[in-house]
Amino acid sequence: MDILYSQQYPQRMRLLVQIMLLALSTSLLGCATATKPPPENRDAVAPDPQAIQKAMETGDQALKVGNRDLALFHYVKVLTLDPENVEALYKIATIHREKGNTELAEKAYRDTLKQKANHAGALEGFGLLQLHKKEFDLAKDKLAAAVKIDPKRWRAHNGLGVIADLRKDYVTAQQHYQAALEIKPGLPLLLNNLGYSHYLAGNWKLARSFFEKILAKDSRHEKAWANLGLIYVRQGHHDEATSAFQNIMDEPESLYHIGYILMMEGDHRTAANYFRKAISASPTYYPEANDNLEKIQALFKANR
Repeated sequence: MDILYSQQYPQRMRLLVQIMLLALSTSLLGCATATKPPPENRDAVAPDPQAIQKAMETGDQALKVGNRDLALFHYVKVLTLDPENVEALYKIATIHREKGNTELAEKAYRDTLKQKANHAGALEGFGLLQLHKKEFDLAKDKLAAAVKIDPKRWRAHNGLGVIADLRKDYVTAQQHYQAALEIKPGLPLLLNNLGYSHYLAGNWKLARSFFEKILAKDSRHEKAWANLGLIYVRQGHHDEATSAFQNIMDEPESLYHIGYILMMEGDHRTAANYFRKAISASPTYYPEANDNLEKIQALFKANR
């Protein structure tokens, strides 16, 4: 039997889950199909609604305080009592997705959708999983289906925004981020993605306003500082870029990043100056700066 939903457990809890899964007679957990009890015996194995509810509530309480392993244990217990419990399957899938157990999450999402094809949460979760795997067409189909069923699925809107940005459809991307922000006002993740979408579209001033809005509430938000520094470099405000980057990295690294961005932009002369500054600030810490400086110098020689 394939013990599908218990691979990441501490040893003691893993053993408990294995024992519980041995009692399951369902293909939903990847186990071999067992013979169903004859009709006259089915009343003897009827699920206990109170026990199911208690296990589900205990799992929900554990999840609420961030104890995913304990929550997973109780959701698996629900399935031993009710193998076709859709919500337990869905929550198991989501926990595994969040823990990075891709194969386990995918199997559990598939099983959830076999039980309920229009489960908006499972469509969203499966879509996010496929987005992480860069299966963009599959992800888009599931995320779009999720928001069609439940327009309040902000994570699905955010995922659709990311896919649209990757395809350079910035108008659509921004519409999805805005829809997500209507559900989760002020969420830094969404503000950052919306700002970056505007940056990609060339709306640097507007993009900067979103990053500044994040930093006004959270002065330690690394992605906002990084994106703000990026905009400063693109606008030619190199001192401001240095200050922005130094909120999240040391001076040599900030100098190197400015040089690298400038090199990618084709401003090789200014990039070389920043690579020299990075090397001067930390000569042994930046072999990358030396490598890029040599590439630029080779370009200068080739163009003479």
